[in-house]
This record gives sequence, structure tokens and C-alpha cells, in this order.
Amino acid sequence: TNERTRQTMSKAAKDRSTEIDETEAAGGEGEDTTPKFTPGTYVKASKGRPTSGREWKKPQKRHSAIVKLPQLRPSWEEKQSRKRERQQVQQLDRELQEERRSAKAEKRQRSEERAAMRAANEKKGETVQVIKDPKKVKKMSKKQYKLIRFQPGLFIK
Repeated sequence: TNERTRQTMSKAAKDRSTEIDETEAAGGEGEDTTPKFTPGTYVKASKGRPTSGREWKKPQKRHSAIVKLPQLRPSWEEKQSRKRERQQVQQLDRELQEERRSAKAEKRQRSEERAAMRAANEKKGETVQVIKDPKKVKKMSKKQYKLIRFQPGLFIK
């Protein structure tokens, strides 16, 4: 068993000597050059290429990490003044619509009056021939019958 312990001890000594040689070759005098981690300090590892292959996508922040700024709210007076302005604009709009409606109604009424006057003037200017014999009406062709306008009280039997 003594030989075995001597062999393991010699192997451990060799390993130690190679470690010391490597640190000296790296530029240190036997000191450890690996970064030391203390609580609160972290070394950020590079992400490299994303596995999805979407290199244009940036890493997203967590919703809880987003800093929310206080929203700028208008004061009560500003709100009330905006409300009054909006109501004035709506009132003006209603008035304009009512004016348009009334102008349209007046125009329609004038056109109806003109049509009635035109019809009355045409009636005045007509030359009327009273048909005294009802047998003539029965003998007329369809075209002639369509041209006749019957008026109550003028047809004499």
C-alpha cells in the first residue's frame, strides 16, 4: 500500500508543477488569472447567434423591467375649457345643419309652387273643344281617345 500512496503522491506533485508552469507561461507569477466573482458582480456572457436564426430581433425586456413614466394629465380647468369648446363647436354644427335643412325645405316648396303655377297656366292657355255627342267618343280610335282629357261638368249628354 505504501508504494501505491507514493505513486499517487508523485502524480499529484507532477500535476501541481504543471499547473504552476501554465500560470507562469500566462504571465503571472503563480497567481490565478481567472476572474473572481464577488456577490453583486456578474460577467455578461455574449449571446452569440440566436438559435431561431432571427438575427434582426433584439432581446426583449421583461414587462416588469420597463420604467413607466408618470402620465401628463391636463388640469380640471383645461378639461372644462376643452369641453366648452367642443360643445360650442357641436352647437355651431347643429345650427349649420338646421340652416341647410331649412334652405332645402324652402327650395323644395318653391319648386312645388312653381310646378303648380305652371300646371295652372297650361290649363288656362288650353283651347277646349266640348264634345256634345257621346257617340263620337265611342267611334274614336285608341290614339284619339288617349288624347282626350275628360273634365267633370263639361261632358254634356
